Amino acid sequence: MNVISWFSDLPAFKSLLSFYQVNGHDLEQVSHGQAVALLAKPCIKVTLIVRHEEPPQGILEFSIRTQQPGQGFGISIKGGLNSPPGNPNDAEDDGIFISHIFQHGAAEQDGRLKVGHRLLQVNSIGMHGVTHEEALQALRQSVDRLGIMVCDGYDPHASAPAAAPSNAHNGSHLSSFKRQSSLLDRSACITY
Repeated sequence: MNVISWFSDLPAFKSLLSFYQVNGHDLEQVSHGQAVALLAKPCIKVTLIVRHEEPPQGILEFSIRTQQPGQGFGISIKGGLNSPPGNPNDAEDDGIFISHIFQHGAAEQDGRLKVGHRLLQVNSIGMHGVTHEEALQALRQSVDRLGIMVCDGYDPHASAPAAAPSNAHNGSHLSSFKRQSSLLDRSACITY
């Protein structure tokens, strides 16, 4: 399921909001870009169906700067909607994960980003429900500063289970929405 998500900037509401409908348009079968276009479409009244979720464990938000413009940040990513999974412990997890940090790159020099981290935002662009290509585009827009939000994802040093159950969360509270039952149980309909 492709939903638009973002984290509230208010400290008391540091949680994930997922949008399931915008003005009656179901976001399940649309791309991230199409969902953003629906949100940005001018109208007098906006009706949203959203879901509030607890924040995932291990949230970190920081910036990485390069020593020189165009140097690159020295990271590789895996995963994304309709892509091979980035989480080796959960084949159904469509999140974006840090798969490699290159020696002498800006990320390695900074030291906070780790292989296995789940990308939540890149320069304020939500990474939940995006394709691999959309995540790459967001990363490529950065020239000398990369603002990111990550959370715990998977432990790259743990051996992958032989047959992980389809509802395994592997320590991350932000697993694929495809496995969650009754998606709208705690939803709210908001009209502005």
